[in-house]
Amino acid sequence: MLGGGSMGKKLFIGYILAALALFLFSYTQVDLSLTLSRFSIYQTIQKSFQYIGYYQRPTATALYVGLVGIFFTLYGFTLFAAGNLVTSACGASLSL
Repeated sequence: MLGGGSMGKKLFIGYILAALALFLFSYTQVDLSLTLSRFSIYQTIQKSFQYIGYYQRPTATALYVGLVGIFFTLYGFTLFAAGNLVTSACGASLSL
């Protein structure tokens, strides 16, 4: 795992949570006439997701930009952890 310890575990959990959020966000972009289930409670949740995706466009945009920002930040931390891993393995600093 990257970082060797706690940082690698935190990154992994961060990626899992961000991917889960992106998965849930994808349901805001489902066709309005599409019925994915006959269960009324699921349809209620689906309608609330669709409401955000189709009728609250600024909110949906902010959520998407936030998710992309989270992935960008996680990627930066991953590069930082990988750089620290390489630096500690080489025993030298990689300064230019």
